[in-house]
Amino acid sequence: MALRTEKRENAKIYASVGESAHLAATLQTGVIVNIRSCDGAWRLVDGDGFNGYIRSVKQWGRLSQRED
Repeated sequence: MALRTEKRENAKIYASVGESAHLAATLQTGVIVNIRSCDGAWRLVDGDGFNGYIRSVKQWGRLSQRED
């Protein structure tokens, strides 16, 4: 499964769960990331050159992974 960040807002990716954790990356609007796990509040995500945690409320437009 993948998702996109909210429109007009960059998304902060943290090295561990919590907004006080080290900032691992900042993604521009529309970047597609892969969801690896989710606890309801935080999602472990990765993509081209980054991985970390993002708050679940900071995304929109979930995209289902196509299975052939």
